[in-house]
Amino acid sequence: MTLEKCRLEVELIIGRGQKTVNQEMTFTPRAKNVMERAFEYMNRKKLNYLDEMALLYGLLKDTEGMVARVLSNVGVDREELLSGLWSLTTFKWN
Repeated sequence: MTLEKCRLEVELIIGRGQKTVNQEMTFTPRAKNVMERAFEYMNRKKLNYLDEMALLYGLLKDTEGMVARVLSNVGVDREELLSGLWSLTTFKWN
């Protein structure tokens, strides 16, 4: 799995935009769900900050979203990633 391969998969699934967005964007229900899962991870790991691991957890817990589709298309087991994420040691700032 490479960044370029994943980018190509995203473009195949949703296409590539033609212009930039110059307005405030709101969260979709799916994005709100991802953030809720990220906070769940943060709380379960007893973190006092939202880090990239928490966001990754939130993205991996979404079984029907873009991340799940891209990982499946490039041959990555999402459940295995989730399992490995929990086993990582978390550094906690004081």
